[in-house]
Amino acid sequence: MIKILCVEDEADLRDDLVEALDDEGYEVAVASNGAEGLQMLVTFKPALIISDCLMPVMTGAEMLQKIRSEYPAFKAIPVIFLSAHARKEQIEEGMDVGANAYMSKPVNYEELLATIAEIFEGGGPSPSVVHDNGCNTNLVLEEEN
Repeated sequence: MIKILCVEDEADLRDDLVEALDDEGYEVAVASNGAEGLQMLVTFKPALIISDCLMPVMTGAEMLQKIRSEYPAFKAIPVIFLSAHARKEQIEEGMDVGANAYMSKPVNYEELLATIAEIFEGGGPSPSVVHDNGCNTNLVLEEEN
């Protein structure tokens, strides 16, 4: 069974994510902030992380920076960021720290599950794919050369 770690400070959304992922057959663990996420990373050993961006104690970006620099066993773990903020600056920050995808809230579960499937089936979406669920469109940020 594929393990997914959900790091989200909003309890209702966290519960909804667990339910949707559990219904698809994933094994899910949860954390309410980035610091808890790092603890769960080591004990749960997920294959994927879904994380909110803005949380108390430690943000999703701070957590991902620590994973990429201080946790060599998990350096390449795919990460999907969720955020209510879909401004270009926040999206770029999330992608710059190494997120595989950035999805805006409210969560479109069909798109989330499709993104997860892409990650596990073919190496995942390109690091420049951004799902703007507020408009149900895909936005692509051009990578700087």
